Amino acid sequence: MNYKVNWSCSDGAFAVPDSAVDNIKLASGKAAKVLFYIMRYKTAATENAADIAAQLDKNMTAEDVEDSLSFWEQVGVICPSGTAAAPIAKAAVPTENLQPTPQPAPTVKPTISSEKAVERAVKMLSPAEIAEKVKSSQDIAFLLSGAESILGKPLNNTEQRTLIWLSDYYSLGTDILLMLIEFCKSINKTNIGYVERIAASWYENDITTHERADAEIKRLQIYSSLEGRIKTRLELNRALTPKEKEIVGEWAASGVTIELIELAYERTVQATGKAAFPYMKKIIENWLANNIRTPADAEKYEQSRSAPQQAAVAASDNHSYDLNKLLQHAKNNIPNLNGGSR
Repeated sequence: MNYKVNWSCSDGAFAVPDSAVDNIKLASGKAAKVLFYIMRYKTAATENAADIAAQLDKNMTAEDVEDSLSFWEQVGVICPSGTAAAPIAKAAVPTENLQPTPQPAPTVKPTISSEKAVERAVKMLSPAEIAEKVKSSQDIAFLLSGAESILGKPLNNTEQRTLIWLSDYYSLGTDILLMLIEFCKSINKTNIGYVERIAASWYENDITTHERADAEIKRLQIYSSLEGRIKTRLELNRALTPKEKEIVGEWAASGVTIELIELAYERTVQATGKAAFPYMKKIIENWLANNIRTPADAEKYEQSRSAPQQAAVAASDNHSYDLNKLLQHAKNNIPNLNGGSR
């Protein structure tokens, strides 16, 4: 059956670049939707990704839109506003079956030997280049499939690029990255951007072996558990500030129990009328310096400190005086103005 465009149903038309059609086989359905949208509405360049996603598909996310825009930028169909469009080589259009074997785009070669150049080269991988890496590297293939299994969903191109970058740029082993993703999943942080931030911290702190990664994950698990319990016990319906997080991290590293923190909280509220973390920190530091690890230890310590004061008060209360004797003593010892005593 033959078809033709029904121009009568539209008030106008918009142009689609040849290069978009030439690369349509590599594009996902969502990428095609995004391209048509930005071609149709010239103001789409000023919209954010979330708004575009809402206009197109209830199942589309802002990340899907950004991933689609990145794809079309990679193949040269679009370019950032304010930049000159670079000429691109026209892809060969197959004349039979329209089933060409996608050829990977040339690997971006940094012109300067800097970390930023390496970062840009890896993060700008096209979908075809990602597919080539998966095909040529068992480690990359295992990393991406393992991540999908842990997260329970397929990875989009942006997520795949990020994980490949973490593997190549930070030289983190596949087992370490999967351990990290598993941990992030356990605390309901499944965004790959969060994984990337933790991985960057590990790289900076030389956590690049299985043993160090395992130890760090245990530390993070202790911290995460302690932070959650503190917020619950202290009824904090807000996120902790960076300074408060730092204090909680110190408590976690020192093995401070939630029970001891609760007691410090009570003492703090009694003294200040609010949950002042710096004040709580001072109390706990004093307790730890005196080898106090439990609320019972703290109670005994406070009682031992107050006992001498209570004894002094009691002693002063038990003194009694004979007023007549005091007056006679004073009279006998008042000096005579004319000399001598009375």
